[in-house]
Amino acid sequence: MTRIAAFTPEQARRVWATTLEWETNRSARLEERIFQEAEPILFRNDSTHEIPAYALLQAVGTFDKENSYNYVKVKRPFDYASFPILSMPLVNGPNPVKADEFGSAQAGPIYRVIHDDAVAYASGDRVGWVTDSFQVGLGCLFRVLGEDDVATNCLRVVFDQSAEMGQSAEAIAANSSGDVHIRKATSGGFSTHTTKTYTAFNDTSVEI
Repeated sequence: MTRIAAFTPEQARRVWATTLEWETNRSARLEERIFQEAEPILFRNDSTHEIPAYALLQAVGTFDKENSYNYVKVKRPFDYASFPILSMPLVNGPNPVKADEFGSAQAGPIYRVIHDDAVAYASGDRVGWVTDSFQVGLGCLFRVLGEDDVATNCLRVVFDQSAEMGQSAEAIAANSSGDVHIRKATSGGFSTHTTKTYTAFNDTSVEI
C-alpha cells in the first residue's frame, strides 16, 4: 500500500533548510579536501639500491606504465662534482622502495628527509645532495626547519632556492680575486666564478 506523507508549511521549510545546510557543508568539505590533498608523485626505483623511507632521490626521466601513467624514474644521487647532470630532487615517502618497484614521493612544500648525522643540524641550515647517498648533508636545495622524530636522523625541511651555496677553491685575501665554486641550484655540481679585484672600501658615511 502506498503511503503519502504530508508536511505543514513550517515542516517543509525546516526540511528544505536542513537539505541546503547539508549540501553546503558537503561542498565545503569537498573543496577543502581538494586543496589539502595534492596529487601524489609516483615514481619507479630505477637503481639497484633499495630506497629508504624519507630518502633524497635524483629524478632521471619518466617511465610509461601500460600507456596510462608516466611514473618518474629515480636513482640514488651520485657524484655530481664528476657528473654535473641537472636534476630536480624528489623525497621519498614513509615506505622503503625496492629496486624496480614503485613508490610515492612527498608533494611538499615541507618535506621529511633523512640526514647524514655529520653535524647537529639546526633551524636555518641549508642541506642537499650527498655523493652516493640517499641522505642529505650541508649544501642545497633545502632549508632546515628542525628535527622530526618520525624517523632516526630525520629533518623537517622546506625547498629553498633563495640563495646559492659557494666555497672558495683556496683562501682569498681581502680585496683580492680568486675562484669561487657556486653549487648549481638544480644539481650537486659546481660552476666556477672568478671574482674581480675591488678597490678598498672607503667609509664615506655621513650622519643624516
